[in-house]
Amino acid sequence: MSMAAFASTPLAAAPSPSPWAALDEPAEWQSFSRPLIHDGDMQESYLSVEGMHCAACTLAVEAALLRVDGVRSAQVNGATATARIEWSPRVTTPSR
Repeated sequence: MSMAAFASTPLAAAPSPSPWAALDEPAEWQSFSRPLIHDGDMQESYLSVEGMHCAACTLAVEAALLRVDGVRSAQVNGATATARIEWSPRVTTPSR
């Protein structure tokens, strides 16, 4: 195979960074999280959740959060469209 074949082969596009990656910086956590008083290794975060329209949405979002390794608890409130999440920064990141 000639080098010309390689020259015309498009390179695979590098994965684009997640728009949520900036939230993984510990300096950003204070805008939506705080260390748990009874367990300083865990963070407690409050997030706004868009697009929930029914109780099933609330249950689905909560179940998805609880499947993330490092999330110890999650409570989603459909009426206020918010989620309270306890998570370990040693195991996961906010962008997950």
